[in-house]
Amino acid sequence: MIKKPYKIVLNVAVFVICVVLIIKKVDIPNVVTLTRTVDFRIFIFTVSISVLRTWLSGIRWELLHPNNMDGMSKWAYFRLSMLSHLFNLFMPGALGGDIVKTAYAFNEGKGQKVKKVIAVFVDRTIGLISIMLLGMIALVASHKQLPISFWHAVLLFLASGGFMILLLSDRVLTVIDAISRKIVIGRRFIEAGLANWRESVVFYKSNSHKVLASLALCAPIHLVSFTIYYVLALSTGMDIGFMEMVFAIAIMWLITAVPISVGGMGVRELSLVWLLGIFGVPSEQALSLALLGYVNAIIKSSLALPLLFDFRKKKLAV
Repeated sequence: MIKKPYKIVLNVAVFVICVVLIIKKVDIPNVVTLTRTVDFRIFIFTVSISVLRTWLSGIRWELLHPNNMDGMSKWAYFRLSMLSHLFNLFMPGALGGDIVKTAYAFNEGKGQKVKKVIAVFVDRTIGLISIMLLGMIALVASHKQLPISFWHAVLLFLASGGFMILLLSDRVLTVIDAISRKIVIGRRFIEAGLANWRESVVFYKSNSHKVLASLALCAPIHLVSFTIYYVLALSTGMDIGFMEMVFAIAIMWLITAVPISVGGMGVRELSLVWLLGIFGVPSEQALSLALLGYVNAIIKSSLALPLLFDFRKKKLAV
């Protein structure tokens, strides 16, 4: 495990390296010009559907919670989902806010804390798997012959959370259980986690309709993200098809999910310059799109600031 000081150094180093590479490749004054030409009113539309996306994400999270008696309200699922986007701005990786969301969830409702962690983990994993699959479908639909082999696709699938499918197997869990018994440090914690996971697997297998419903929800959730970036891309005059944009954004999300930079900064911009460059998009337009997407995230996250204080819970207490 990497100690905190080294994590900070790593995050800063990755950010600096990405910035240096971007400056060498991109005409920054042109990027500023492209970004400033975008009508700010566009963000009214993109931020609005971003909030809708968060609401749908909260519903998906609720569907995947293995404890139906948890007591978390629909408002709590939405509020914590909004707050996760706020913390995503300055936590390692583009999904760092999930850690804060889980911590906040501990104080919501009743239920076991371990199962709340499992619910967030499964929710995020399903989200990553689905966006990877949509990206691969978009690649095929775009009719572009890119240097991605079958095994590359398999590795992407596993990296995006496909390994969770293995954790649904009783045989795999038995092997993990046997290995954990030989571990001295943290054995009780691992055994408790496995026990709760086994109970959760029973829940998911007996409530497959909820899992399928959560997968179905991934389509509109991701469609909103793709639409936001596509609308912002068109506002910069970018010449690109929707399916090509879907592929680029899907892979960008998988890359930025790795916690190697604060809020995915630097990594997000460099990955979009590379991915959109595959489709002939100028680096300046690609970087402008990445920055506009970040501005959209900042505006949306600012709406979550009042939610740091749960006024509904306070009102009920009074």
